[in-house]
Amino acid sequence: MRGYSEQILSAARGIVAADCPWLPKDLVDFAQDVVAGRPHTINLSEWLSVLPEVETLSDDERARAQKVVGALRELRSVFQDVFATARKQLKAEAALWAKRGDPGLLQ
Repeated sequence: MRGYSEQILSAARGIVAADCPWLPKDLVDFAQDVVAGRPHTINLSEWLSVLPEVETLSDDERARAQKVVGALRELRSVFQDVFATARKQLKAEAALWAKRGDPGLLQ
């Protein structure tokens, strides 16, 4: 979907910049791939609903954790918008097909 790539890249940069050793490796690898221009956005779905709840001992770790949580929330918001837009487009297309009598993808 157009218009979302810069937001996704920004959030991925936030995850990489946070440099949190306790983050799941798959999530960090995903963010690094996006920053390097190798997006694998489908892998993100497993992280969208789970924001890290981390007990930190230092202010530095707490600040990094807040960066990551912010980046994950930003990504979740972007993908919710993408999916909502796609769903609206599909419903509109289905309505047009039904109106024309064209079964299209309704089969």
